[in-house]
This record gives sequence, structure tokens and C-alpha cells, in this order.
Amino acid sequence: MHPTSDKRVLEWTAIASLLLVLVGIPLSQAIREAASGKVPHIFLLFSTAPTKQALHAWDQESSDRLAIAMTIRSRVLEAQFDLFGDAGAKAIRGKDRWLFYRPDVEYLFEPNLDDERFYLGTFDTIVSGAPENLRDPLVAIRDVHRQLASRGIRLLVVPIPGKPSIYPEKLSGPEVSIEHNPTLLLIDSLRESGIEAVDLVHALRRSKSGPSDLYLHRDTHWSPAGVDVAAALISKRLLEFPEVLAGRNPSRYRIRDTAVDRWGDIAEMTALPDRHSIWTSERVLAHRVVDSSGSPYRDSAGAKVLWLGDSFSRIYQTDAPGSAGIIAQIADRIGQPLASVVNDGGASTVVRLKLSRKPEVLAHAKVVVWTFVERDIRSGEMGWKLVPLP
Repeated sequence: MHPTSDKRVLEWTAIASLLLVLVGIPLSQAIREAASGKVPHIFLLFSTAPTKQALHAWDQESSDRLAIAMTIRSRVLEAQFDLFGDAGAKAIRGKDRWLFYRPDVEYLFEPNLDDERFYLGTFDTIVSGAPENLRDPLVAIRDVHRQLASRGIRLLVVPIPGKPSIYPEKLSGPEVSIEHNPTLLLIDSLRESGIEAVDLVHALRRSKSGPSDLYLHRDTHWSPAGVDVAAALISKRLLEFPEVLAGRNPSRYRIRDTAVDRWGDIAEMTALPDRHSIWTSERVLAHRVVDSSGSPYRDSAGAKVLWLGDSFSRIYQTDAPGSAGIIAQIADRIGQPLASVVNDGGASTVVRLKLSRKPEVLAHAKVVVWTFVERDIRSGEMGWKLVPLP
């Protein structure tokens, strides 16, 4: 064949291949969606506002819905797991079939609060006439402490350790030293600032030798046994406050043990097609808190103790089995209900924004317990903004 003809064939082959990708894949996706009774996603482009945020959201949803991409992605994930034990972008495969949330592990190895690298890419803001960096959680926590103190309300800060802080030996890589845990640095800094803080890191580490593991094996959260350790320590401190002790009714609640199966959120994050055959649900014994009539524990807007938290406060509390999370466990131990504001992943700032719209829950509070998972010290949703209390 003449060289010019060969070149022309290659050119048309390249053009046809490009058209197949640019037209064939979207067309086949549109036909697939129309056949299933859905409006083809490509049509939604013409009704989408031409803003950067809207177009980015449309593009992201296109990627998520693309059938061919989903098929290829699932096969790649399977191969990575089978060949290298890679559990995906968010999960780390540990020993004894444990899984760890990657941000929890990265938190322990990245620069601490006292390292200038922690503040790279950020700028100081003038707060009360002085330069402050709002990436530093101490700035926001001190501001909340000041606002509460002006109303005669105590603040008790409780950073919640992630699973690798308590079970570093279950990681496949190097073990993490507890003495260099960034959370301990924050706790020390809070106490030096006159702000009360509870150290759950050492308490949970000391309790690891018990009959039950303190964290779920394939989930980011603690087990009921871990909840018990934390609730006991926090309640002990709360009962040292006269205003809390005065409202205690030791016989107000009772406990009903309830078995519950938990499918791990980290296992779900792997997105492996056969993840439910690789891992199983984990059965744990939760402790439901009920009142004298047998009704499940309920918060009270007029409570003396206001609880701020994230998914560590939600687990077992508002999901299965219900009324068995740390809020209910605290209520049982201090003999009185709490008020609470909880937001998954948002205990650094989002819960305070929610609180600003609920002045009634702060009106009767004498103590505010502010809990957040330790990784939020570095990467909390919306960071550590200054939020006026209602």
C-alpha cells in the first residue's frame, strides 16, 4: 500500500476512535438511562446553571453514573486488593482482618500543631486586635471557652482518639508511639490555657486488655466497650461539678443489654464489588438506656449538660440499637438527661453553627461537653471558624 494511503488510514482510524469515545460512550450511557426510565444525565446539562460549582457537580455525577467507568473501576479495585492488599483510597488493610480509615492514620504522621508546616498555605487573621491562625483549633476553643465563661457555663473538651491511636499494633506498617500523639499536645495546650480537657488516649490504651476490643474491626468508630470506658471517665469528671451532682438521680435509668450487628463503614468505603463476601458484620453487645417505664432514653432541652459531638456520639445512639451511645451512657451514670447537638463529621465547626440556631438548648446549660474525633484537629469539616454562641 502507498505510504500516503497508510497515513490516511491511520488518520481516519484515530478520528473514528476519538468519535467513539466522545460520542459513543455518552450516547450508550444516555440510551441505558432512558431504557431504565431515567432522564439521561446529558440532558440535565442544558438545565444546569452555568456556574463553576454547578458544572463541577454535574461533571462529578456524570463520572459516578457512567456505566463503563463503574465496571472498569470495580475490576481495578478487585485486582489491587487481590495483588497488593490495597483497600482503596480511604481504607488501609491492617492485621487480623482489621481495616483503618486512612485519614486517621495520616493524622498521626503529619506535622503537629507546634510545627510550622501545620500552617502551610494558611494566613493569620486579626482576632481581638491580635494575629491568629484559625487553622489552630486552640483559637476557636479559647473563643468558645471565653463566651461560655461570660455566662457562667463550664467547658469540658474531649478529643476522641481514632482507632490507630489505640491499636497501632494492628497496623501493617510501623507502630505509632502514643507519646507523640498530636492529640496529647492539644490536651496539654488546653490545660495550660485553663480549659478543662479529658484524656481518652491513655484511658483507652490502659483498657485494651479487657475481654472486648474497644473499636470495631472494620469501622472508624468505637465498640460499646470503648463507649463504656469513655463514658465512665467523662461522667466521673462531670459528677465533680456541684451543679451536675445536685441533679443526680441514681435510679432514673436502667440498662438493657442488646446484641447488634455492625457492618463496618471502612469496609463500605473500599467499594470492592465483593466486599460483603470478604468481610462480615461484627456482632457487639450494646447497652440500651431506658427509664423506669421502659421507654428509651431521650434528651431534654432543659438539661444542665449540653453535649456537642459527631458520629462517635451518634453511633448506637440514634442508629441501631438506639439509646445506647455515649450520650445515653453518660446520662445513666450522672442520673439525668442531657441536651445534645450532633453532626457527623462536623464537630469542629458545624455543630456550633447548628447550636447558634438552637438557643433553647444552651439556655439552661451549666456545662458544655465538646467532643470531636482527633483527626478533626487537622481536617475538620469547615475547619475551626469563630462562631458566636446564641
